[in-house]
Amino acid sequence: MTWTTPQPHQPALLPPGPFTLGDIVGGAWRVYKARFGLFLKLLLMPFLIMFAATIVFGGVLIAMVAADPRGVDQATPAMIVLFVAFYLAMMVISLLVYVYQGRTMIAGIDLATGRENPTSANLADRTRGMLGRVVILMLLAFALGIVLVIALVAIMLPVAVSEGGGGGGGGGAVFAFLFMVVFYAAAFWLGVKLTYVIPAMAEERLDAIPAIKRSFQLTGGAFWRTFGYQLVLGLIGMAIFLVPYLIAIGILVATAFARDDAALVGAFVGVGFALLIMYVALLLYVPYQYVYTALMYLGRGREVAGATAGYPYPPQDPQANPWDAPPAGPSTQG
Repeated sequence: MTWTTPQPHQPALLPPGPFTLGDIVGGAWRVYKARFGLFLKLLLMPFLIMFAATIVFGGVLIAMVAADPRGVDQATPAMIVLFVAFYLAMMVISLLVYVYQGRTMIAGIDLATGRENPTSANLADRTRGMLGRVVILMLLAFALGIVLVIALVAIMLPVAVSEGGGGGGGGGAVFAFLFMVVFYAAAFWLGVKLTYVIPAMAEERLDAIPAIKRSFQLTGGAFWRTFGYQLVLGLIGMAIFLVPYLIAIGILVATAFARDDAALVGAFVGVGFALLIMYVALLLYVPYQYVYTALMYLGRGREVAGATAGYPYPPQDPQANPWDAPPAGPSTQG
């Protein structure tokens, strides 16, 4: 795994043209290990920012309490303002996860295509303004959630009242069941259709609604393939989870009837170590998941656009190769 920045004009790590499932599964790993240090930094940065903000908040709170001991038992206006500001700051910082997810996806596309060397600086420049777009996206999701809750109450409340009065004859329960089936089916459909929202916002610098439209366009005619690719990604994550988990269970079963204190201590240490490996592996799996989705987006974007679409998207590079052409090498004189 490489921690240093590669030299300019790096070769593409994936073939030109649309990708097969094997290209995406193996290619995501090649891309990930090529710049493991960068991907790990992008993963941890939002949490480090959140940790730093918490330290600052704690320091300010301690200083306020030391200056005014009443703050321990009585909420002063200044403390209320501080807690509200901290809560809002945590909400905004939590949305940075999506921004760094977008940066990870751009870096993955950079390495897959060989178009540019991703660095923290140029990734930050290419995702400038994305936080605001993510905020709008989350507000849209929040508004949709409110509408769905209101619709759910408006539909289910009369059914519950009718059933409670004894006039439903069991039809209300059937209706409620069918409604929930439709609701979960719609949620499943929407989840697949929105697969490419974050990569579209990051790579194409689209606003929230255009990014949603773009995701719908890319999943059009490829719904079940998109779901299948996501399912494979989920199975990879499940395997990472299950292997150390089953090892821990095996240790517990093997020592369930042990009466030796040393054996019990060894079992607890072994279980703790296995669970630690599991959590670390799942943490390191997250960038792979982002790169995998980015390659899904890249391959599907090539497929939809055809051979006339060059990369990168913004701005269109007149010298860019078409999707189905290999990267241009250095010119040679015969």
